Amino acid sequence: ERESQSLKFASYGAHKKFFLKLRGSNDLKSWGTSEFCLCIKTWLSGGEVVINNKVLFRHVNTVIVFQRNFDHVYYNKIRMAKTVLDEVDYMIFQHALPNSTYVKNAWSLIEEDSSNIEEYKEYYKTIFSHDFFWFKKKFNTTLMDPRCI
Repeated sequence: ERESQSLKFASYGAHKKFFLKLRGSNDLKSWGTSEFCLCIKTWLSGGEVVINNKVLFRHVNTVIVFQRNFDHVYYNKIRMAKTVLDEVDYMIFQHALPNSTYVKNAWSLIEEDSSNIEEYKEYYKTIFSHDFFWFKKKFNTTLMDPRCI
């Protein structure tokens, strides 16, 4: 096993009580960036993310084509940034977002959900034992880059 800052395309497990404490993926519009969002909430709330190389898995059904809603993908990214980053990192994150229709649509969705986002941000303050600065230092990273999550 080894620590990882985030998992992509992974099969993962958590204790139910801990998963519910994180509110799972309830704050996301749809799939897309959910792994990163769960991982960052796990690390900031005192949990850990580890990779177990002894477990193998694959998708059983390879026929289904999943449609990805990029408005929702960018919504998820922006929402996570709004709830976990400090003001400086959030401003840097905003400037790194592409100028696209997807991002503009995501901002409209963010505005519609602003009170819910603020409620989650306040809730996370009560369960997080670390801040994003701690995360950046632990994983020697400088930014939550919107192109990478």
